[in-house]
Amino acid sequence: MFTDAEIDWLYREYLDNYEEHEDYYQLEEHTGKDLYRYIISYLSSTHPKWNTNSELGRCAASAVLNLLVNLSECEEKYSQSELEQEIEYEYESMKTFHQKCFIDECLEKISRIEEESKHVQGRDPIEINTDQFIEKAKKKVIYNFKEPFLAL
Repeated sequence: MFTDAEIDWLYREYLDNYEEHEDYYQLEEHTGKDLYRYIISYLSSTHPKWNTNSELGRCAASAVLNLLVNLSECEEKYSQSELEQEIEYEYESMKTFHQKCFIDECLEKISRIEEESKHVQGRDPIEINTDQFIEKAKKKVIYNFKEPFLAL
């Protein structure tokens, strides 16, 4: 159970991050739907790291939302294998897109950290091992699709 102060903090965090994580927050209204649970279950079983930066990362919420929108109208018409093909297509498409953006985002962040560290008096500038930084960043889970909705 959350305290009032924690609820206030969570709500402020939600408002501050809404635009950046809009797709993720829009998923909240779908969590009770069978199709949502099926998509999450399927991705979790076939691609266990699907919601980490090594696979879909920030694109995970958008991928799930796209699937819900595209499949909900004709869910009954699809066989299980057709649903899975659609999920796989969306997964591969979003993974390719995310991987292109992810490396650029990491390099930009490294550059910013190193540049900012040059301006801290009394300290040596920071030099970041790019490969180690990227490998660590790949393990990060961006969104949790099974718990209350908060961008991580």
